[in-house]
Amino acid sequence: MMSAKNNNLIITSMIFFYAAFLFLMPLLGGLGKVNNTFHIALILSVVFLLSNKNIRKEIFSSAEIKTGLVITSIFLFYYSISGLWNANSETLVSDLTHSVYIIFFMAIFYIISFYNKKNLMLAMVFSSIVILCLLTFFYVNKHTLLHNRLERAFPLAPENVIDMAGYFGVGIFCGLILLRETGKKWLYLPIAMLFVAILLTQSRGPLFSLIIALAPMMLLIKRLHRKDWLIIGLILLAIGLGMVYTNSFDVLIARIQNSYSQSFVRFGIWENALSYIQQKPWFGWGFGQELNFVNEIGQRVHTTHSLYFSSLLKGGIVGGLMLLVVIGYGFYLGWQHIKAHQALEASMFLFVLLFYTTQGMFLIGNPGTSWVMFWLPLAIIMVLPKRQ
Repeated sequence: MMSAKNNNLIITSMIFFYAAFLFLMPLLGGLGKVNNTFHIALILSVVFLLSNKNIRKEIFSSAEIKTGLVITSIFLFYYSISGLWNANSETLVSDLTHSVYIIFFMAIFYIISFYNKKNLMLAMVFSSIVILCLLTFFYVNKHTLLHNRLERAFPLAPENVIDMAGYFGVGIFCGLILLRETGKKWLYLPIAMLFVAILLTQSRGPLFSLIIALAPMMLLIKRLHRKDWLIIGLILLAIGLGMVYTNSFDVLIARIQNSYSQSFVRFGIWENALSYIQQKPWFGWGFGQELNFVNEIGQRVHTTHSLYFSSLLKGGIVGGLMLLVVIGYGFYLGWQHIKAHQALEASMFLFVLLFYTTQGMFLIGNPGTSWVMFWLPLAIIMVLPKRQ
């Protein structure tokens, strides 16, 4: 049993390295030195939990968090070993290792939240994404900013502009939660900047997902003060006038209108994915399986462009049901947040689920987009509001 002084030192060190990891991951991606900060936090958490039996029981006394971690572990374990029935099963050990990392990533977030540092972690993510946005604006070609998509500007930004727009969406929700918790009105400014950045990426999926996910926010209308309404109104008016004046509104409308014709390309990809799924419907093709065909516009396609089709391709109906269980439990936790007047956490989780409707990169891997875009929101929603 460790002394109180040693416990405090380990907890403080774990929070420091985990916070550093959350800050550096969106900004610098999965660089080795960034991942090392998580590895250190993981080791410290294991030492702390193994050395403090009573504290461990107290932290994980909640049935909701234990159920969530068990459900997630089963899901991750199944897809990790699904590589055994794929022709390319060399990554089995690596997949299992990544799954263990993801479980600890969520568990450490919960431990830190138990020590009332949840807002600090959200602040790390929010500040990182805001800096990512600022660096992108700094490096982007200013002459084509209002016409071309906001992509390939900051060298370490996500390669996929849709993923970058997803980052900005997660940043918006982190900022709104901090605004609710702290009441600091200046947070509206960076939140508005992230929304403008999403518009400039011209990414329709993240934009539509953000708008739909804000539906639970309607439950908070009565709680907004007049000053909040005034600030929100002025921001929306400024954004609207800016888009009309710079002609970027017409560019966005044209992108939205093209959604109808380009949706048939996605439907073609999903139709091809279904042809694979029908061949091995129950357990799928295994974790390493990808598509490999040329679509109607001459592009060679490897991903399903949908998490849900990807889960069926790799894990079959069994794997798809496991994903639905994880999502369903997330909805249950989201409802608990809504009842506690914390609809923003539920909105963030809904946003990432909608985002992955048209994004097909799977959820198991090194620290990267899926850690920010799926596992972090799931970890956040597992931290239930404390009962008054």
